[in-house]
Amino acid sequence: MTEQAQNDSGFLSPCAAGVVLAVSAALVLNGVLTVVKESSAPVKTALVGLGGHHWTGHALVLFPLTALLAVVLARLRVGAVQNLTPGRASWLLAGATLAGSVLIGGFYLLH
Repeated sequence: MTEQAQNDSGFLSPCAAGVVLAVSAALVLNGVLTVVKESSAPVKTALVGLGGHHWTGHALVLFPLTALLAVVLARLRVGAVQNLTPGRASWLLAGATLAGSVLIGGFYLLH
């Protein structure tokens, strides 16, 4: 961890914590959006209309949402942001990656 990402108390800086929390949410939302768009023709069509291809539209939804969420979370003064350690951040990111992967993998295994 760089000095800027972690403060003297061992917790991540609010900015780093906000990014970790936002990316963790995005990993799960990616799985949910994948399942929803593959299950719903109107959603898939809307994403095609947004970006020319459903995966491009998918990215155009998730990237700005992740960035906005990171900024909002970095500015919050709540325990989840102020008390996030590097170890917890790693587990959170790993868990969110697993959850998103299970959602997508499970969906495609069943279809």
